[in-house]
Amino acid sequence: MSARADGGLSFCARRGASRTALCDFGLSLGALALALGLAFGLGGRDTAGRMVEGWYRKGQEAAPRLQQAAANAEQQARAQGMGDGGTGRRTTTVVGNPRDRT
Repeated sequence: MSARADGGLSFCARRGASRTALCDFGLSLGALALALGLAFGLGGRDTAGRMVEGWYRKGQEAAPRLQQAAANAEQQARAQGMGDGGTGRRTTTVVGNPRDRT
């Protein structure tokens, strides 16, 4: 911050009149946007709460369908042998680092 000629403070480091006025206008506009955002944000708390509550309720309603889909996918993977040749054991293929070859 730097002191202005009229005794006020300005956040602009350069003291040119046009730059100071532009900086002050920008700060005033930013303060107005912040005030409006807070006013509408705090005023819309109830609406936002209802929206989140609706999303939560839909998620709870979908949970049994998702659990059933996961169980079906697991059953299908077991029926296909999970790519393990029918042994029922999981297999892991390790690929060496090409830099380790001499």
